[in-house]
Amino acid sequence: MARLGAVGLAYLDFARDCPGRYRTMSGDARTTSVPGVPNTVLRDCVVSGRSSCSGSSEDAMSLWPGLHGLAHQRDLMHTFPWPDRLDRLMISTLAHLVRS
Repeated sequence: MARLGAVGLAYLDFARDCPGRYRTMSGDARTTSVPGVPNTVLRDCVVSGRSSCSGSSEDAMSLWPGLHGLAHQRDLMHTFPWPDRLDRLMISTLAHLVRS
């Protein structure tokens, strides 16, 4: 779970710190891979019982668009008072993580 959180936060940090590069990298929707979310990290959460999903592809297909949406909205809405822990809450929720 810690590794998944670190990867998700790094994804959002990159989008915030390098918005032009992020927009360029995420602008092609024809890709077949899930950018920014290594499936090995998600698979480890599934195998360890920390995700309620049956496979890492389900987690990836909810996590990536959710983080992308947050990154996009933060880029557009600089003055909105985003909650401090929203990114971690979204990562945990969208990856279907469960507490042990």
